[in-house]
Amino acid sequence: MTREHTALALVLACREALPGHLAVTLLSREGDDSGEGGCEIRSATLFGGRKSRLRAMVSPWHTGRIWLYGQKSGGAEKITDFDVERYRHTFRESFPKAQAASLVSELVIKTKAAGGAPRCWVLVNAFLDGLDRAAEEETGAALARFLWRYLDALGLQPPLDACVACGRPFGAGDSLVYAAGENGFLCPECAPSAGGGPSLSGEGAAYLRALSSLGAKEARNIPLSAGEEGRLKGFLFFLIQAACGERFKTLETFVPD
Repeated sequence: MTREHTALALVLACREALPGHLAVTLLSREGDDSGEGGCEIRSATLFGGRKSRLRAMVSPWHTGRIWLYGQKSGGAEKITDFDVERYRHTFRESFPKAQAASLVSELVIKTKAAGGAPRCWVLVNAFLDGLDRAAEEETGAALARFLWRYLDALGLQPPLDACVACGRPFGAGDSLVYAAGENGFLCPECAPSAGGGPSLSGEGAAYLRALSSLGAKEARNIPLSAGEEGRLKGFLFFLIQAACGERFKTLETFVPD
């Protein structure tokens, strides 16, 4: 049974399939851009060579309304039209921005759009919009903010209020050690007996706590030293890979801070 269908869609990835055609991975959501419907990962094919009108529009990180024809199951749909609403051109001009966007695409695909949570659509598109407008040097902090919030959408954001071993509330400047088995943090007193693990400095912990309590505009103004930004990203990269149970190919291209 075939059918025509339209949905809001974000292009997450494209790759060459049959000669001259593209296999496209989409994050899609039913309804209008202000709705609360769930989202999903779906596959479709764009037929046509490089001179196709749609080839330039169906490109990673463009968002708009897409028209599809065919069976949804098995990735048998084909793209017949795409009305792009947000192009995000700066990603083609900035390697750090393209790296960050690629990592987010891989994360969304691996987690199946955070299990189809409605919040995933809003989080991902808001991140890409902000990244498109931001200066290149703001990319690292923006990515850290997104990853922490996405862990919350997955239900895997570790609590930062108290030690998972002894229950002691953390002090403002405490350095914390992550305990993977409990998906939580250990205080300085309990950490040595646990054999160690990825650590989070007092500055990093304070930054993440602030992200959890502030809106997006206020969060962008939270100061974070350059060295701490790199350490925090490394820690969050560890957490998202642990959440997915596998390494991310995109992270192999990241240049160390």
